[in-house]
Amino acid sequence: MDLAARHRWLVLAVLASITVAMAWSLDRLQFQLLAEGLASSEPEAVALNSHLHDTYGSESLVVVYLAGANLLDAAGLSSAHATIERIGELPFVARTESLFSVSRMRTVNDEFQASPYLTPPFDEPAVFEEAIEAARRDPFIANNLLAVDRPAMAVNVYLREPDGEDFDARVVAGLDHAIEPVRAEFEQAFQIGGPFVRERIAERIRADQTSIVPLALGVLLVTLGLALRRTSAVALPMTTALLSVVWTLGLMAWLGIPVNVMTSVVPALLVIIGSTEDIHLLSEFIAVRSSGETRARALGAMNRRMGMAVTLTFLTTYLGFLSISLNDLHLLHQFGLIASTGLAFNFAITVSLLPAALSFGPDAGRVRPTRSVADVFGAFAEGLYRRISGARLKVFIATAIIVAVSLYGTLGLRVNNSSLGYFDRQSEVLQRVATLGEEIAGLESFSVLIDSGIQGTFQQVRYLKAIQEFQRWLEDNALADKTLSFADHIALIHTAMEGDDGAQPYLPDFDDVVREYTALVSHDRFAAFVDVDYSEARILVRHDRESTEALAELLDAIQGWAGEHLDRGLRLRATGDSILHLRAADSLIDAQLQSIGMMAVVIVVIIGILFVNVRAGLIAVVPNLVPIVVLFGVMGATGISLDTGTAMTAAIALGICVDDTMHFMVRYHENSRTESRSAVVLARTVREEALPIFSTSLALAAGFATLMVSSFPPVVHFGALSALVIAIAAVATFVLTPLLLASTRLITMWDALSLSLRTRIQDECQLFEGLRPWQVRKTVLLSRVQNYAPGAAIVEQGSRGQELFILLDGAAEVYQARETGERLKLRELGPGSVIGELSLLADMPRTADVIATAQTRALVLDWDGIANLIRVYPRAAAKLYRNLATIIGQRLANVGG
Repeated sequence: MDLAARHRWLVLAVLASITVAMAWSLDRLQFQLLAEGLASSEPEAVALNSHLHDTYGSESLVVVYLAGANLLDAAGLSSAHATIERIGELPFVARTESLFSVSRMRTVNDEFQASPYLTPPFDEPAVFEEAIEAARRDPFIANNLLAVDRPAMAVNVYLREPDGEDFDARVVAGLDHAIEPVRAEFEQAFQIGGPFVRERIAERIRADQTSIVPLALGVLLVTLGLALRRTSAVALPMTTALLSVVWTLGLMAWLGIPVNVMTSVVPALLVIIGSTEDIHLLSEFIAVRSSGETRARALGAMNRRMGMAVTLTFLTTYLGFLSISLNDLHLLHQFGLIASTGLAFNFAITVSLLPAALSFGPDAGRVRPTRSVADVFGAFAEGLYRRISGARLKVFIATAIIVAVSLYGTLGLRVNNSSLGYFDRQSEVLQRVATLGEEIAGLESFSVLIDSGIQGTFQQVRYLKAIQEFQRWLEDNALADKTLSFADHIALIHTAMEGDDGAQPYLPDFDDVVREYTALVSHDRFAAFVDVDYSEARILVRHDRESTEALAELLDAIQGWAGEHLDRGLRLRATGDSILHLRAADSLIDAQLQSIGMMAVVIVVIIGILFVNVRAGLIAVVPNLVPIVVLFGVMGATGISLDTGTAMTAAIALGICVDDTMHFMVRYHENSRTESRSAVVLARTVREEALPIFSTSLALAAGFATLMVSSFPPVVHFGALSALVIAIAAVATFVLTPLLLASTRLITMWDALSLSLRTRIQDECQLFEGLRPWQVRKTVLLSRVQNYAPGAAIVEQGSRGQELFILLDGAAEVYQARETGERLKLRELGPGSVIGELSLLADMPRTADVIATAQTRALVLDWDGIANLIRVYPRAAAKLYRNLATIIGQRLANVGG
C-alpha cells in the first residue's frame, strides 16, 4: 500500500484503463439459466441420463394448455386445430403431439385402421364427440393430452436443437404469438416448459440487477455516513465497490459467461463485502489523523497496522467463496469461481486506490475527530466485556445451550434442488404448473428403466404385465399423475385388433401375439418406450412433486416396491433431468460439510502459522462456528430448505465472520506489546475495535438484507440467513473471543522472524539457559519490551516494583548512592544482563540506579508476564522458572556472603 501511495498517478491511470476496457464489453453481457446448471455431474448418473436420451430421445418438451367450456364444440376444436397448425409452422418446432395427431387404432369391417382421433372439418358433433370419448380411454391421450372429466387439452411441442443465445426468447415469443388469437375465446390458453421458465428467470435477474445493487449501494452509503461521518469514508468504499462490479461483469462478458440466478447476486455481494476492509482502513486512517499526525504518517500507520489484517481477512473471505466452487453443481461451482474472482478484484482495487486517493490533500493538519461515535460504541462494548468477564462459566453454559438447541433444530433440515424453487407460489410460472397438474398431469417427469440384458424380454407377456402392475401401483397410490409405457402400446394394439373399440386397453395372453404385433408395427412407434432388441423398457412417470425431497421419497418408494415385487432377473433404475437434480441435491449436504470443513482447517492453519500457535487458530474458528450451527438450526426449525441459494451461506459466512475475529486478534496482539495484563489489553482492544467491527457488521447485515427484495426465494433466504449469521457473529466476537483470548498471548510469525536478538543474549544470558533460540524469541515477544534513551533511568534506587529487566540491546551503568551523598559506579551492563531479580521475588526497594548510556532496549518481565508464559508455553516457562530460581539463589548467596 505504501507503493500505491508513492506512485498514485500511475495507480489511478492503470485502474482507469482497466475499468474502461472492462466497461467496454458490458453490452455483450448475457442473462440466462442453463438447465444443466442444477444437475449433478456424477459420472454414473450422467452416463445413465445420456443413455436415456440416446436410446429413447429427449423427454423435454413445451406444453401448450387450452381450456374452456367451448373447447370441445365445433368452433372450439376448429380454433384449437388452427392454433396447433400455427405452432407447427414455427421454425424451431420439430413436431407437435395432440388430439389431432395421435393415431386412433381400431378395427373397422375387419380392417385395421390407424388415423388421428380428430381431423377437420368438425361439422358432425356425433362423430367428434364419439372420438373424444374414445380418446379418453387411450392411455396416451387421457390425462396426457386431454383431461378425462373437463374440457381441457394439452399440446406437446417438441423443439429442435437450440440454434442461438436467444433461442428461449424466440420460442416463448413465437408460441405466445401463435396462442394469442384464442386467448379471448378460451378461458385459459398458455405455454409452460423449460424455455418459458428460463425466460422468466432471466427477466427476474434483470429486474433484480436494477433494484438490489442500487439498494445495496444506498444501504452502504447510509451505514458509512453514520459510522464514519466523512465524505471520503463514503466515496472511497463506493468507488472501490463499483469498480470491482464493473471489472467482474466485464470479465464475464469478455469470457462469454452468462449471468445466471446465482451469479446475479455477485454485484450486490461485492458492494456489501468489498466495503468492509475499506471501513477498517479508513477507521485507522481517521483515528491517526485525529490525533494530529500528518497525512503521510497516518497513511504509514494505516498500512503498518492494518496491512496484515486486511490481507488475511481477504484471504479467508476469498477462500470461503472459492470453497463453493468445490460443489458438483455447475451453478454453485460457477458462482464460487466468479464471486472469488470478484473479491480478488476488489482487494486489488482497495489496496491500490485507497492509499493513492488518501495521499492527496495537504500533508499536515488535524482531522476533526469522530470520537463521539467511537466513544458510544466503545463504551458499550467495553461495558459488555466487563460484565461477561466476571461470568465466564455462565456465558459458556448459555452458549452450549444455544448450540444444543440449534443442533436439535437441524433435524428438520431439508434439501431442495428444483428450478421451480426459484419462484414463489403467486408467480405466473407456478400457477401455470399447478393448473396443468390439476387438469392434465404434472409438468415434471422422470423415466424408470427396467432391463434384463436378454434380447426379447419385453416381447413376453409376463414382463409386460409386470410393467402394468408397476404403473397401476404408482397411479393407484397417487404417487404419479400419469405413466406411459411399451405395455400401453401393446395393450392398445391388441384391443384394436380384437375389435373391442369401447373397452379399456388390455394385453394379449400369449407371447407369440406380442411378437406378431412388434413385427407388424414399425419399431419407430415404440422407440420412446423400448429398445430395439426388447431387452430394456422405459416407463415415463409424470408427477407434480416440486421439491427434490418429495421426489426422493417417491424414488425410495419405487425402490421398495421393486425389492418386493420385481422379478429378480430384472434391474430397475430411475433417470432423467429431475433425477440429476435430485442427485445434485444429495451432494449439497456433502459439499456444505466439505466447504465448512475446508474453511475451518484453512483458518486454523493460517491463524496458527501467523500467531505461531494452533490454539490461536482454534480461537478464531470456534466463535464463528456457533453462528453457523445456529444458522442450520433456524433453517431446520423454520422449514427453509438447503438449496442452491442457502447452500453457500455457511461457508461464505464463516469466511466473512472470521474477518472481524482476525481484526480483533491482530489489535489484541498490538496492544499486548505494551501491556502484560490480559484484562487491561482486552478492555482496550474491545474499546478500539468496537466502531470498525460494529460498522462493518452493520453494513454487512444491512447489505445482505437487501437481497431479501429479490424475486427468487433462494436468494431471499440467502440474504436473510446471511444477515442473521453476521449479526450473531458480531455478538460472538465481543462475547466469546475476549473470553477465549483471556488466557492466551499472541505473537506473530513476522514478529518472531523480524526480531533482532544478539547471539550473545541467547547463548550467554543466564535466564535463557537451556532455551532454544525459537523459545527465546517467543519469550521476548510474549513479554513487554521497553525502549530507553541515553541517560534515561531503567531502575531508580529506592523505588519499588516487582519487575525484572533483561537488556536486549544497548548499554547501562549501575550507580549506588551512599549515605555520604557520594554516587558510586558499581559496574557496566551490556546485552544479556539481568536487573532487579530480587525485587521480582519480594516487593523491596531498589538498591541502585541503572542508567542507560546508549539507546537501550530491555525486556520487562513481571509475574503477569510469567503467568502468561506458563499458560501459552509451559515448557519454556518451566526452564525460565528454573533459571530464575538459580539466579535468585546466587544473588541471595552473594548477599549472605
